[in-house]
Amino acid sequence: MLNYIRSELYRNFHQKGSYLLIGVCGGLLVAMHVLLGVVEAQAQGSFNYGNLSFTFTMLLGAGPLLVAVALVAGSVAFGEEYKNGTMKNTVAYGFSRVKIFFGKQIAALITAMICFLAIIAIFLVSGLIFLQNASAAEYQELLTGMIAIIPNLMGVLALTVSLHLIMESGAGAQWIGLGIVFVLPPVFELLGIKFPIFAELLNWIPSQAIGNVMTETGYVWDTAEGMLHCVSVGAIWLAFSLGFGCIGFARKEIK
Repeated sequence: MLNYIRSELYRNFHQKGSYLLIGVCGGLLVAMHVLLGVVEAQAQGSFNYGNLSFTFTMLLGAGPLLVAVALVAGSVAFGEEYKNGTMKNTVAYGFSRVKIFFGKQIAALITAMICFLAIIAIFLVSGLIFLQNASAAEYQELLTGMIAIIPNLMGVLALTVSLHLIMESGAGAQWIGLGIVFVLPPVFELLGIKFPIFAELLNWIPSQAIGNVMTETGYVWDTAEGMLHCVSVGAIWLAFSLGFGCIGFARKEIK
């Protein structure tokens, strides 16, 4: 399996998808920091948002957007295996379905984490260049938030890769992933008006768990109960995605 994971990582970082993801996300973050820095300089101290503390808050409050990026990252890491015919060749080469599945998932996770770390590095460095620095407590707050958010992104990433492995249509996998993560919440919210069980299930969808994160006293993960809930949602979706994906890929006929 290690050789397969190495080959997947080699492929992932020798195609433009990963670099486009880093470039687009990093570029948007740099542009935001430049804009805030320019306004701060022109406002001469009357602008309250020209600091990293503000952009930390924006990042931690952008849970649904981060979920969307995780969906894209999963698609980028999978590539177009079925379209290019490489999946059929991989199976014919002698790799078992289980090795292929978990090799794909591990390689996608490593690729996504490297991209995520690169984007966060761009975010922090550009913020230090163009904005006022944050306090140590605010950096700790950012780290705590990332601990709560990342398991949910891992669950969505695993879901995306599983859908791509089961379906031959990359576009179809992306649309189903978007539907599960973003269409189910409003549907469950409407059903929850009459059936309370759906209102409860709504809180266990990643985009919802890390979407409404502000409370009257701070972030939902500031309490042990809130942190446990965020991490649990991610862990459940990760386990579910790996389970149904492995079974579905094992039964799939690869043409």
